[in-house]
Amino acid sequence: ESHLVNGLGNLTSRLLTMSEKYLGGPVDVSGVEIKDSWNQHMNSFRMDLACDLIWEEVKSLDMSISETEPFKLIKTDEVKAKEFLTNYVARLYNIALMLEPLLPETSKKIIEGVKLNKKPAAPLFPKIV
Repeated sequence: ESHLVNGLGNLTSRLLTMSEKYLGGPVDVSGVEIKDSWNQHMNSFRMDLACDLIWEEVKSLDMSISETEPFKLIKTDEVKAKEFLTNYVARLYNIALMLEPLLPETSKKIIEGVKLNKKPAAPLFPKIV
């Protein structure tokens, strides 16, 4: 639950909020493809390894955002900040594609957010009290 809420949920909200605010429209994700290694894991019924790859991608993307701080960079180098954000949104879309057979509703919400360039209206994972 923690991985979902604090990892993927916060990442999606944070990134799509920045994208909506700073990019002029949706990112072209027509060329985004799932990694071959993920397909190999799924084809050999190694869901554990496929899930590990997804969480590695979530952590890597979150770390990239923290390191480059596009929300700050936008004030000094708008072109570079938008380049980072475009790349990050494409990476989020890739994560959503990998999630589709495992968490189809979550995947659908992320894909829709990317295609509309809009943060989901409600959290991906409601907090359990």
